[in-house]
Amino acid sequence: MSPQTVAKHIRSADQALGMVETLVERNRDAKAAVQLAKLRRQSRAADRESASLRRRARSRRAKGRAASVTVKLAQQHNEAAEDLARIVDEASGAVQLDIAEAINAELRGREKAISALTRLMSRVPESAKPGIARAIARLSSDGADEVRSLTQALEGASLSPQARQEVQDALELATAAMDTALELLSSLVDQVPEQARPYVELAVGLVTEQLNMVKNLLLGLFSGEATPTQGTTPLPVSTGGQCLIPIPIKLPFVLPGC
Repeated sequence: MSPQTVAKHIRSADQALGMVETLVERNRDAKAAVQLAKLRRQSRAADRESASLRRRARSRRAKGRAASVTVKLAQQHNEAAEDLARIVDEASGAVQLDIAEAINAELRGREKAISALTRLMSRVPESAKPGIARAIARLSSDGADEVRSLTQALEGASLSPQARQEVQDALELATAAMDTALELLSSLVDQVPEQARPYVELAVGLVTEQLNMVKNLLLGLFSGEATPTQGTTPLPVSTGGQCLIPIPIKLPFVLPGC
């Protein structure tokens, strides 16, 4: 196990992700499924070997190298979640469900990597802490794109029932990750090196804005209290005290009437 091996898996996953996007856009879903399987295989291998590096790291220097690899891994998961969320409603058939399931896997992988980085913060050399803090802040405040894409996918009628359920699960996971990120970043403000503190404080503001954006997206889609996406009909959130939102997801905030 080495950082180079993990990096090789990450590069292979990135290449497969690019192929999935291209093939879905060209309506070549069968070939996209092959590349998606490669993406997931390489991502899982990177997860395993990155975790092994962290477990085997004894010195602060070794932990610093493990943290650097984990940052790259988290970035790969984040990019994959964003890109797959963007194309899930363009795919069809079995690969659409596979993509929806992969979004959930990539989101979980990102959050696991961020948690690992947070644990490593106190164990790496002082010189490595600002970079790790900035990476945590950047990754924790980068959830808006997939949430927007997932919401837009749920607006349309192109998702199969099974894929729709997976996308709903992904939206719940993504919004919960934002809420967790807000708590994490708020707790890190006084723990990170002074030179990294502005990045964390900025990320706190970004995540707060993103949570408000999520609320606005859902209200716009279901209640008409915000501007809905063109072509959709806003629905009331509740009537007679009964919540009418047709997406049974848990949110880190309360919508009116629900």
